[in-house]
Amino acid sequence: MELLQRRIAHALYLQNWKYEDGLKVTLLKGAQRIQPSEYEDEMKNALFCPICFTNIIRVPQNKEHTTSNKEAHFRHIPKYKNILCELRSKKAEGKKYSSVEAVTQAIDHEELVIVSSFMKDKPEQATPSSKPFNDAQIDDEDGPDTEIPLSIHNGETFKVPSKITSLRGICHNFDKNYYRYYFLPENQHSIALTSLLNDASLITDIVEKPKLYFVKLKNSLHHGNTPGDNNIRMTYIESAPTVKDFCIKTKHKLQHEHGIGDKSTGRYALVYSKVTKNGIGLCFENLGWGELALLPEKYNYLIDDVYSVTHAKK
Repeated sequence: MELLQRRIAHALYLQNWKYEDGLKVTLLKGAQRIQPSEYEDEMKNALFCPICFTNIIRVPQNKEHTTSNKEAHFRHIPKYKNILCELRSKKAEGKKYSSVEAVTQAIDHEELVIVSSFMKDKPEQATPSSKPFNDAQIDDEDGPDTEIPLSIHNGETFKVPSKITSLRGICHNFDKNYYRYYFLPENQHSIALTSLLNDASLITDIVEKPKLYFVKLKNSLHHGNTPGDNNIRMTYIESAPTVKDFCIKTKHKLQHEHGIGDKSTGRYALVYSKVTKNGIGLCFENLGWGELALLPEKYNYLIDDVYSVTHAKK
């Protein structure tokens, strides 16, 4: 996905940390995620980019709009203009690692997640709750060693441990994962999650390769004369004007366990799937348990950030 005038949705705020000699793991684990609207004067000189970790500033510092009536936003400072950053680029080129040690360190510091697959079945740890959806953390499972390409050697790869993960796990602490790098199945590079998210409302035909999508939910229909877990539920999502309709088509039980149903209209969800035909429309179907998740509403601002990019005028 191209990055057109990409905003810095939130800054990392940590006092007494410096780009020049601070440990990135200290910043990532200790920082608060601050939106422009949450800025306070005491945060000056202690705000950092969530991708390149250099200092950033709020523009304007103490007002809600610039003189040209743009909303307050975060901006990189000229001092670090030579530091590469996806949030200054027009295209997501992926993170490049020069050695096995660099990749291993990135994994250990939680900057990088190697995903071999998404969970097909509900994990045993996902215990029942009084609510269909709760904010419980879903731990990743250990996956097989995965081949990762090295940027400095054409065609050379090496193996690193991978994870079998779930979108529900990614949606938990989504603000921390939003700028984290992910190496997804069938991808050739690790890419920041923000750049992996595809807007389903722009899709106009089938897509044979599974991708990560964000969707906005509309009405939801539970098919069957008698309600039951194995009945089909079709939850319709916002779609392109040329698409008759677009839905998430699964057994009722799967969507119900993720909090998707009659009362989820207007919410955002994540889906990892191919796009297939459904009558004269499109659908996501045959989803595993880990390939669908309802996004907690407190993270809507991050999907709004992606939406502003995908719908920006070129």
